Amino acid sequence: MATKEQKRKKEDKSENKGAEHQSPVASITRPSTQEMEEQPDLTELETELSIQTDTDKTQITTEAVIPLPVEQVLYPTWGSREEAGYMYDIPAIAEQRELWANEWADFILEWMSSESLHILNLSDFIRKTPFKEFYDKTTTFWILGDTLVNKRIAEWLDKEHTSLRVYWRTLEEWADILYKWALSVGSILLDLQSLIIQESKQEFATLPPNDLRKVLTIMVSKGLAEWVDTKRYAIRIKI
Repeated sequence: MATKEQKRKKEDKSENKGAEHQSPVASITRPSTQEMEEQPDLTELETELSIQTDTDKTQITTEAVIPLPVEQVLYPTWGSREEAGYMYDIPAIAEQRELWANEWADFILEWMSSESLHILNLSDFIRKTPFKEFYDKTTTFWILGDTLVNKRIAEWLDKEHTSLRVYWRTLEEWADILYKWALSVGSILLDLQSLIIQESKQEFATLPPNDLRKVLTIMVSKGLAEWVDTKRYAIRIKI
């Protein structure tokens, strides 16, 4: 017969086996009532996140609809083609055509000055506003170019008449402007390369290199400067 002590050991082993086979879920400690009350409400969190998201979307949408700055286009006093279509067609009568060409020639000077351009190509003429509104763009370009050449304020740069150098300011005027600028900033020594590269923001720097050489030569001939190096087109300003 088994003793009482042997029976007790068997019962202890049986209880231990039962504990080993117990479900893991049963071993998890349930939170207390106080801990449950401290947990955040998921519904409130979802609502707050939804409001923030909607606000972000509103801000993004508002920024997206900000209008871009409108490009300012210079038109002649008579307006666009819709306003004065007759000015965008070549007049058939010679006298009217001459008056028409002179008015457009004056506007080209104004337009190129506002754009700081010195050379007008046919390819640019046919795609730039307002010139692209002409009915016959190529013929108009030739007529207006010849008008400017006859006024001695322009010259054709090629035999095909596709490139026009327009002098909306004379080279003598540029020489005076460059001289006054040099005195104002204290630049005594000037050369072609530095004027084109280092002073690129200055209006005279947009001049074609060959014209800028002529301007420096004019400054020397007028006694405003003297040569330092003729090969580099370097001059010294006279004060």
